[in-house]
Amino acid sequence: MQRVFGYEKGIDNHLHIIPEEAEIVRMIYKKYLEGQSLNDIADLLTKMRVRTIRGNTRWNGSSIRVILTNEKYIGDAIAQKTFTVDYLLKERRKNKGELPQYYVQNLHEPIISKELYYLVQQERKRRACLKKKKYVRRRGRIRRKIFWKICAV
Repeated sequence: MQRVFGYEKGIDNHLHIIPEEAEIVRMIYKKYLEGQSLNDIADLLTKMRVRTIRGNTRWNGSSIRVILTNEKYIGDAIAQKTFTVDYLLKERRKNKGELPQYYVQNLHEPIISKELYYLVQQERKRRACLKKKKYVRRRGRIRRKIFWKICAV
């Protein structure tokens, strides 16, 4: 398991909260719901000189997206997100349906509430729909109707 910002793995092999990083995670969720973009939040953390998991002080939008979409922050986990293709070569792949995945609830102490997490997921969907207000052409036809069905939630 890779290290998750805000948590450290204890000697019991469970995730334990790092209070300083947990405050940053809470701030990221709050700023996103206040309307800030992923890049705005990343710029703020960079200016604050907050260190990433790898020890860098430069943040980017994709790092913020990973934090906003990670179920571990509500105390849950998805098992088998990746799997080993060849144990001799140590080749791993993202599980895209090849193996079953298991959602485990209340596995460790959460940093944020489930309500806050799901509010952010709704806001992500809302913003994604706002960005897709372009006409997309495919084989000469406009796919606008498909867009409205997906985003009319």
